[in-house]
Amino acid sequence: MVAAVAGVVLGACATPGPAGVSAGPASVGPAETPLRVVTYNVGGAVSGPTPPEVVAGALAEPPPADIYVLQEIWSREHLRGIAAALAPLYHAAYAPTLRIGILSALPLSDCRVFQPRGASAKYGAFRCEVSSLAVAGVHLDPIDKERTESGFVRMGFVRSARAVLREVFTSTSRSRAAREVTFWLSTWDDERAIVAGDFNTVPFTRTIRHMNRNFDEVLRGTGDYLDGTYWKVDGRILPRIDFIFYAGALERVDAGIIEEQAGDHYPVVAEFLLR
Repeated sequence: MVAAVAGVVLGACATPGPAGVSAGPASVGPAETPLRVVTYNVGGAVSGPTPPEVVAGALAEPPPADIYVLQEIWSREHLRGIAAALAPLYHAAYAPTLRIGILSALPLSDCRVFQPRGASAKYGAFRCEVSSLAVAGVHLDPIDKERTESGFVRMGFVRSARAVLREVFTSTSRSRAAREVTFWLSTWDDERAIVAGDFNTVPFTRTIRHMNRNFDEVLRGTGDYLDGTYWKVDGRILPRIDFIFYAGALERVDAGIIEEQAGDHYPVVAEFLLR
């Protein structure tokens, strides 16, 4: 049985962009102008909220995105500040229990929260509709880890290898949550869907294999597939724990990792043609 759904429509704060200014396509529908999507855990789990201008600086690589899916957003004011620091302004929706925010050049509607059984209180999925597109932000429970005094993750080779093997071969809170989230998302008959966020696990694990059975992954087949997105690691190998998945009438035309630092992650960007 699927976990209980917090099916309350959240009071999303909508902020229209300036008149005559567009961040992307005028509508979500068949077009030759790519739809640009960025997912980014802006950091702050250890140090507190990352200032909006610092987040915007990490996202300054042109062109601006049509949709930003953001994790570690501490308040509506934090999200509004990031929206204001970007250009142009965006419609905004926020899930306070999950600290997930979505910014969109087009209005957001029917925003709902889902928290899987067994997940910690602040982890789960946040889904909104953008015209004919469903966008879901995801943040899954982290793996237990130690940090240095400066906040860098320190696990060591043996402990890291054991953690990865557990993620690959056994059921974990992340793999169970991924199953529940995909089942929840399947209850809507969406023409197009994008699922993006911090999955707190790496490629080839049970969690990501399950996602790949239901969605395509934007970095598959690119040179960035095995590159890291979490840089605050006391070691040379950086894990990739941030993903963008897609399904339906979407064609990926480009994707990559933006190696800019605000918090402790790198953003992931993808461009799609809508069919």
